[in-house]
Amino acid sequence: MTQIQQKLINYLKEYCYSKENAITFRRLALRLDINSRELRRIVADIVINGIAPIGSNSKDGYFYISNEDEYIWAREELMSRIKKLSKRCKGLRISWTIEKEKIEFQQMELIK
Repeated sequence: MTQIQQKLINYLKEYCYSKENAITFRRLALRLDINSRELRRIVADIVINGIAPIGSNSKDGYFYISNEDEYIWAREELMSRIKKLSKRCKGLRISWTIEKEKIEFQQMELIK
């Protein structure tokens, strides 16, 4: 575990233990003196590697998961994001397919 990961975990355990004490990512980034992009990367690494149970959402922010209900809530929050991203990916594929067909048609018209 890196020093900044440990610092983040310690801070969340002390000040943001449970969903009721969540902190926004901007405030947490300021407290830890890192930029918000770096904070998101660090949190992702911690969660992906099973180092600590950190929950989050875009409204409340980050918190250290303190019980089963919070774990379930945090997991459902992630699943919801996955579903929304999947829909976005599908829409992107559809719109690109349509756009690509337009481009190919225009190119064929130029050849004629």
